[in-house]
Amino acid sequence: MCKQRGSNEVGLIDPHIVFKHPTPNPTWKEDTEKNLMKFLAKQRGKKRILFPYNFNDHWILIVIDIQQSHMEILDSMRKSLDQIQDMIDIFQR
Repeated sequence: MCKQRGSNEVGLIDPHIVFKHPTPNPTWKEDTEKNLMKFLAKQRGKKRILFPYNFNDHWILIVIDIQQSHMEILDSMRKSLDQIQDMIDIFQR
């Protein structure tokens, strides 16, 4: 729909590229942060960025509002944020 309207305000982070290694890899946090920063740099000018994130075989959607410096987590199961604290910490850095 955005393409049809000529809107270029929403970006998407591809989780398959951000997470190149399985999470048990000892350097996954550093690798993920580096890959995430590359994606965010490519998304300049976007108002919102959508980031699908899978943990413990459960998908959530992280919506990053660049203008408000705000992150919204959409989770149909309303799991505890403690389970994704590592990812939250990466975004806060």
